[in-house]
Amino acid sequence: MLTITPRAWQAIDDLTHQQEATGMRVRRTDCGSLSLDVATGPESDDTVVWSRGTVVYVDRQAAADVDHAVLDLGSAPGSRAFYLR
Repeated sequence: MLTITPRAWQAIDDLTHQQEATGMRVRRTDCGSLSLDVATGPESDDTVVWSRGTVVYVDRQAAADVDHAVLDLGSAPGSRAFYLR
């Protein structure tokens, strides 16, 4: 199961409220990389991860890649980025 740090949960909550979305979605792209995007809801085969009133949807193709991973948020002056560790 994907673990999400409190710092990442807060950023996800901020993004979803700004864009009036229901959550974020982790998915595998056509080129094979992972993507984290704002989402309006889960796809039929997504795993739903809830915490602190915020939700992340993980698509079936990405689930094995993020199992036992930690989603965190890094920051530098003027920017923020999610990353897996």
